[in-house]
Amino acid sequence: MLERGLERAVGPVTVAAYVEIEAFCIFNLVAQMEQGVVDPAPVWTDAKTFPARSFHRKIHGIIGGYPCQPFSLAGKRQGEADPRHLWPYLRSHIKSIRPVWCFFENVDDHLTLGFDTVYKELRAMGYRVEVGIYSAEEVGAPHERQRIFILALADTYCNGYSKRLADGQITGTQKRIEVKNRQRQRLWIEPTSGCETLADTSGSKLEIGVQQSTWEECPATERSCTKDIWPSGQGEYQHDWEHPRVIESGVGCTVDGYNFREDLLRMLGNGVVEQTAELAMLDLLNKHGIAL
Repeated sequence: MLERGLERAVGPVTVAAYVEIEAFCIFNLVAQMEQGVVDPAPVWTDAKTFPARSFHRKIHGIIGGYPCQPFSLAGKRQGEADPRHLWPYLRSHIKSIRPVWCFFENVDDHLTLGFDTVYKELRAMGYRVEVGIYSAEEVGAPHERQRIFILALADTYCNGYSKRLADGQITGTQKRIEVKNRQRQRLWIEPTSGCETLADTSGSKLEIGVQQSTWEECPATERSCTKDIWPSGQGEYQHDWEHPRVIESGVGCTVDGYNFREDLLRMLGNGVVEQTAELAMLDLLNKHGIAL
C-alpha cells in the first residue's frame, strides 16, 4: 500500500478519504478499517465525481495509483482513448485541492506513454516533479513488480524549505539511503533546463520538457539480510517459519458459492509492496533535496 510505504518513510499519516470503485477492494478496505489496520475514512466510489472542492487546502497530500490499463503493455495501450484513463480527473482534483505534495504509482510502461503529459501538467500547476523506477526485487522480494513512482512537491513549499535551510532553521543531514540488491542499472531523473530526452528500461526515448535522464550504476550486494523476511523463491527449499505449501483446488476461492479468485488476483496484481513505496519516497525526497 502506498500509504504504508509513506508512513514507513516519513511517519504516521491520517487518511481523509479513499477513492475506490472495485467492490471487492472496498470490501477488503472496510474490513481493514474494522480491524484497525487502516484509518477509518469515507470511501468514494467514483474518481470522476469526487467532491475535490470540499477538500480545498484542507489536506497536505494526495496518494494515488491511477489506472494503468491505458499505458500497460499487457493491454492495448490506447492512452487517452481508453475509457479507464483517469489522469484528467485527477489533474482537476489537484487543481481544486492544491495539496503540498502528490505521490503517484503506475506501471513502468507509463514512462513511454502518458507520463510526459502528467509531468508537464504537474509543472504547469506549480509542482516540482521527480520520478524513478523501483521494484519489489530491490527490497528483497522474490518477484520483480517494477513500478514508476512520481513525487510532486509544490514550488512554494520547496522555496520555503530552501529558505529555512539557508537560514539555519532546519538542521541535520539528509538521510543516507542504503539500498541492497541493486544489481542492475537504474533510471534516475535529474532536473535541468531545456528540453532533453528521457530514457526508459527498453532503451526507447521520449521527449519531455525541462528534464534529463542519466544512468547510474548501483552497487550489487548480497541478499543475506532479507532471507528471513520473504518466503523462499520458486524451486527453493522452504524456510522453517513458512506455512506448508499446498495445491489449491481448481475451483478457486469461494464464499457462499461466489468465486472471488479473479477479484483476489486482480487486487494482488494491482497492489504495491510497501517497502518499495518506502524506498521510492525516500529516494525521491532525496532527489528533491529534502533533508530528513
